[in-house]
Amino acid sequence: MKKCALYIFLLSLLLVMVACSGTLTEEQPSHRPSVLFSETAETPQAQFIMVWLLASGSKYHRINNCGNMNPKTAKEVTLKVAKGGYIPCNNCDPPR
Repeated sequence: MKKCALYIFLLSLLLVMVACSGTLTEEQPSHRPSVLFSETAETPQAQFIMVWLLASGSKYHRINNCGNMNPKTAKEVTLKVAKGGYIPCNNCDPPR
């Protein structure tokens, strides 16, 4: 009788583990986030979104030819870099 109770316990434990993981194989993607962010943490997208800076100026732009910008002298930087000392342009409305 004790062995039967142990087997039932182990089987129920295995079922709970399978239910929590979703599956025994790794075919399905995990729905758990790999990284947790706080509300104040910078989003990872800001590291990869590119914007444009004028050779001299205080604004960053969505496109390299906004207004009177010269595309040949415009410099492409990440949004994270641009937010460090520039303000968004009102004309081309770059990401913020």
